[in-house]
Amino acid sequence: MRRLARTQERHQRDLKLLSEAFAVFVHIWFAQAPQIPESEKSAAKRTAHSRYVQFVEFVGSQFAAGARLVGDVIKEEIAVAARAIFRRPQRGARARASSTRPSSPR
Repeated sequence: MRRLARTQERHQRDLKLLSEAFAVFVHIWFAQAPQIPESEKSAAKRTAHSRYVQFVEFVGSQFAAGARLVGDVIKEEIAVAARAIFRRPQRGARARASSTRPSSPR
């Protein structure tokens, strides 16, 4: 039961992530896409259909190969968190830090 609950939680997280990514994409798309003049709409529809077919083929090949956006995002988040946790000072940083400390009276 616990394993099923964890799986369901992962699915919910993945769906939320994908929904948010899609919402951001649509928001940016509409903010940047110019209005198409009526005289160019038929050509734009043909181009859009061609691009959509390419998109579907690309997504299908990525999916068949096992590539997942969610997995990439989660791996990146883990890597960022790990770098923050295990960040080491740069070489010479300790020497510079100790040389800037006031010397103790003897």
